[in-house]
Amino acid sequence: MQRDLRDSDDGFRQILEAVSDGWWQWDLVTGELHVSDRWLISWGYSRDEFQPHVSAWQALVHPDDWEHLQKALHDHVRGAALVYECEYRIRTKSGEWAWSLDRGKVVKFDADGRPLMMVGTDTNITDRKRAEFELHETERRLQQIVDNTSAVIYVKDSRYRYLMINRRFEELFGVTNAGLRGRDDFMIFPPEAAAGFRRNDERVLATGETMFVDEIAHHEDGPHTYISVKFPLRDAHGRIHAMAGISTDITERKRAEEALAHYAEELERSNRDLRVFA
Repeated sequence: MQRDLRDSDDGFRQILEAVSDGWWQWDLVTGELHVSDRWLISWGYSRDEFQPHVSAWQALVHPDDWEHLQKALHDHVRGAALVYECEYRIRTKSGEWAWSLDRGKVVKFDADGRPLMMVGTDTNITDRKRAEFELHETERRLQQIVDNTSAVIYVKDSRYRYLMINRRFEELFGVTNAGLRGRDDFMIFPPEAAAGFRRNDERVLATGETMFVDEIAHHEDGPHTYISVKFPLRDAHGRIHAMAGISTDITERKRAEEALAHYAEELERSNRDLRVFA
């Protein structure tokens, strides 16, 4: 019987060695924790540098991560979660913090159903977490740029519903990014203005081309003229799935142009009158 159990354990370990970066086996009664060579290599330790006890592992876990790691373990052990899964930081041999993804499960119980043994796999996800952090930082910087420009910026899906607006849009039209998401122009603008926006949006999505167009939006002090740049957004396969727009208020410029045109017209009329009397 004991030999059968040993053979079973050996076979299980061989499978884990083949399919994972590292594996561990934890005796929940004694605290013994056996880890694979791959587990040790992932974090830079030799077999002699890691004592086979859960306390040695706990000493390597980042203090800020221990509480939520414990919760994940306890949730599984007491039956609240089908499996144990947790991402946490672990101190490597070089003293740096790396990221680990742990997955495990209780595999042995006593006659009363109390958990005796857990086994699991361990994956070094440091590169993934670093990429996620860099992406988050890029998005944060981009959001700061978008929110601090004087232009109105927005993204709509293929059904013309808002996915995102910037802070300037919120300030000018008295809406919020969260509140407008999923709504279209007809829900916030007068029908005539909304219809004009829709026609331009339809053209962008239908042709896949960038367009520059003057659009009228109504403010509390009256209509304002915007020069809008509207362009399609494509997925990784090149398919159009949304559109974006950047609209700049050119009302004052338009008024100046109209005033200048009116002045030129008056000047031309005066010149004609002078020629008549000459």
